[in-house]
Amino acid sequence: MNKVENVLVVAAGKAINELTCGAAQIGSRVTLVYAGARDSAMNSDKAYYLGDRPFFSCGPAAAKLALAEKPQLVLLDSSKDSLLVASHIAAAFGTSVQTNTASILVGDGIITDKLVYGGAAVKTEKSSGAAVVCVSPGVFSQGAANAVADISDVLCEGDERIKVLETRAKAASSVNLSLAKKIVGVGRGLADEEALKMCRSFAESIGAELGCTRPICEERSWMEKERYIGVSGAVVQPECYIAVGISGQVQHIVGINKSGTIIAIDKNEAAPIFKSCDYGIVGDLHKIVPQLQQLIEE
Repeated sequence: MNKVENVLVVAAGKAINELTCGAAQIGSRVTLVYAGARDSAMNSDKAYYLGDRPFFSCGPAAAKLALAEKPQLVLLDSSKDSLLVASHIAAAFGTSVQTNTASILVGDGIITDKLVYGGAAVKTEKSSGAAVVCVSPGVFSQGAANAVADISDVLCEGDERIKVLETRAKAASSVNLSLAKKIVGVGRGLADEEALKMCRSFAESIGAELGCTRPICEERSWMEKERYIGVSGAVVQPECYIAVGISGQVQHIVGINKSGTIIAIDKNEAAPIFKSCDYGIVGDLHKIVPQLQQLIEE
């Protein structure tokens, strides 16, 4: 695979591992600009520490460092804070931010792909200069956390126009679907929340994480958004994915098509999911799932 000379990763928290591991695949040299805990730097040749401060306030400082480092590619995740920081960097380079990127290749410039029209098409973009790219969750895999020897502390004054008025604790999610080896995904085919409990029990019995389609978390509010799999949610690649009551619209399929084995359970034999799965079971999920769990536990 072709590589660029220098990839600049701008991140905080859990995103640092995934982005630096991905950057190592694309660049001969990886430089990290980060905020938060000082000891969270990893997998880079050099790092600039902006302090234990809100990441969204690091845009101006990150932009200055990016101009000084002259990277061919700047990598961030797709969180709201990262999009704001990316806008500062892109403006400094006189370019635009590429968002929700699904793949990155190095050829005659930086070539990126992203899903558009609800996953029905792929948009390819090519950058002749520095590319500022916010990648979708799961594009890169996490790896070992290798310590960084060269860390420089940088004074980060932030943007005086932005002030923190209040901080509220957010309930932490224990799920990271991009790392899961087994996932049970649930969709609109579930009749009620009792069916969801049944599927959660089934997932626990096989050591799987529980994921869902967009309507389950946004329309029914049964599950948190971190468990949403699809074009604007998580992109997963487990060894085994079991789709329960999921029709298989393209918006969901693009989030699971890298799975090793896909098993589908749905009452509609014409459901699109059966064209994308390795094994399919046509029938009432409310009867099939308990039977499968009983067989496994026996």
